Amino acid sequence: MQAKILSYVIGMILSQLSPDLFRNLLDSILDMIEAKVEETPSKSDDRLVLPLCRMVREAFGVAEEE
Repeated sequence: MQAKILSYVIGMILSQLSPDLFRNLLDSILDMIEAKVEETPSKSDDRLVLPLCRMVREAFGVAEEE
């Protein structure tokens, strides 16, 4: 039940965002994830999470920061 409510609420919020605002929000979230992953000494998460972040960036047209 809670998962359905959360899913509905997130869907409502996302439907109200403009495409540019959505991409900016997604870029910020991905930047935080990538920074956290790069901080860890483990390289296995680098090989798994960073490519997934790149795929999400490509899918939504969010450029990586150089």
